[in-house]
Amino acid sequence: MLKERIVSSFLPYNIDELNPSYKGKLGTGFIDAYAAFAQDQGIAPQKVENIEISPSYSSVSLKWKAVSDADDKTAAFYNIYISDAPITTASLASMEAQRVNGIGYSVGGTINHNFEYLRDNTNYYFAIVAIDRWGHESPAAFAEGKTKLNHAPSIEGTPAETVTVGSDAKKSFEFTIQDADGHEWTYALRGDTRGVSTRKIDEKKVEVTIWPILSAGDYEFTVVATDEYGARSEKKVKFRIVKYVPPTLIEPFNDIILGMDMQNHVVKVSTHYNMSNPAVASYSAVSSNPAVAVVEPSAASGGGTFSIRALSKGTSRITVSVTDGQNTSQNSFQVRVVQHESDPVYMIYPIPVQTNLNALLNSRLKQAEFVINSQTGEEVMRARVKTNNKNVATIDLSRLSPGTYRLSVNTEIGNYKQVFIKR
Repeated sequence: MLKERIVSSFLPYNIDELNPSYKGKLGTGFIDAYAAFAQDQGIAPQKVENIEISPSYSSVSLKWKAVSDADDKTAAFYNIYISDAPITTASLASMEAQRVNGIGYSVGGTINHNFEYLRDNTNYYFAIVAIDRWGHESPAAFAEGKTKLNHAPSIEGTPAETVTVGSDAKKSFEFTIQDADGHEWTYALRGDTRGVSTRKIDEKKVEVTIWPILSAGDYEFTVVATDEYGARSEKKVKFRIVKYVPPTLIEPFNDIILGMDMQNHVVKVSTHYNMSNPAVASYSAVSSNPAVAVVEPSAASGGGTFSIRALSKGTSRITVSVTDGQNTSQNSFQVRVVQHESDPVYMIYPIPVQTNLNALLNSRLKQAEFVINSQTGEEVMRARVKTNNKNVATIDLSRLSPGTYRLSVNTEIGNYKQVFIKR
């Protein structure tokens, strides 16, 4: 009995408040020898009133006034209870309490207690029981509060499509991280991060650079942003390492024939080339004889689509250049402008002729009949000739005597007549 009196008799100084660095480690307080002779009169402390709750994202601060005790002046301790389920007087018996030292607080003095490491956006329930030096307990005071909702940082601007990285060059992009609650945040990359570097440009913006360290193939990493309370968001980034291929012609351009009565002829250059990074390619085209045909526009990107417009009869060579910023490929094709695209024969050459006489036929024709007459009308030669891959039909006149002759080229879509000289 004497021991209990001594160890529950304290001077009015809160040892925890006086030694905050050693809170909970120095015992309950300073022994008051005079108080040790006081008698227990069996009176419990007053009930705590008006608990103030100040919630944060992961903590709650409780504030209340020190209560009086009729025989001991003030309560010696306060048992504090917390739960994410409602608390009743009956449930307190099975709950574990956190004890707060009330010694040294005068009646009406403010007492604070914090609960840390709580979940955000969660309702919590509290109870406070005042206890005197003899162990008499006041009725429980109840309160409840809800922690603030913590929003995870948002990641914006990461590439939606697969990032293509050539084996000879790096690729960079930027994204932003913002926290709606104004919290501090950190970021990290997880996954295939070999050869991937980052740097923080400013308070919101991050730059990512992918170096072609990995072998050719498809890869993926995840950007993870985490705020100071542990809320996080993720964004996946896919990238592809490709072996560098300079612009390479894979489908040669065909020579074309344009009629003066035709609409512009469209050429999509990109379908003729293979390269490792077509997205950065640029294209240009120029006509060697702009009086015959012109190219519109003269430069293009993306699909590299050009339009060729016929201006007058004749031939022009169209030269196409494709560059990816490192290498350039240059190729050309011929454009022949004729009066009417529907004509069966566009051209007879050479005139005069010594050996082979050629007829440039409409592309719809696969053969033609050559009929040659003298100036007097005598038929001296007749032959049916097939066209080659350039729609040219050729007849051998090496045995024909020199002179002037009349030529008829007969086809299924019409006939053509012309005088020529044989040497």
